[in-house]
Amino acid sequence: MAIELDDYTKSCEAENGGIDEFIIYNICDRASYTLENGVVTAMTMSNGTQAYSWTPDMESASAGETTTRNRANNSVFHAQTAMIMFKEDSNAVVDLVANAGKGFFGIIVKKSDPDGSVYRHLGLVNGMTLETAEGVLGQLYEDLRGHTLNFVGKELAKAPSISSAIVAALLVPAS
Repeated sequence: MAIELDDYTKSCEAENGGIDEFIIYNICDRASYTLENGVVTAMTMSNGTQAYSWTPDMESASAGETTTRNRANNSVFHAQTAMIMFKEDSNAVVDLVANAGKGFFGIIVKKSDPDGSVYRHLGLVNGMTLETAEGVLGQLYEDLRGHTLNFVGKELAKAPSISSAIVAALLVPAS
């Protein structure tokens, strides 16, 4: 259907992309998951473990993936990235940065979407690792202190979607 100039349906409205929330967990703490047709249909955590949520400020987070193909051996993979910026230098954030360097992480991204919550799971199979962690103590005349964490991972499939109900269950300590 062609869109006319006087057609003010949602498809013609401007929208801002962005990230509303990150949900992060260590994949070693994941007990099981089920993936069907690009959708995570079930996921559980090991006893006593849970995922953690972080809601970024504007322009403090990004996530994405790039499909890469190699002609020499006809291979393809999806490079996945997530950048999280903490705009503080508290002891809790320093400890978080130190712990982020250990292990492989599943990172679920809640995308801003006018139709409702859209979640994508980065690093579902292989996990994401912390590639760089930059800490800035401060800058004269500017409040630029804080930490920037850059996670990377490679998967054979695109980041699958996951329901808000499964995500909510991951944030409760498993027993």
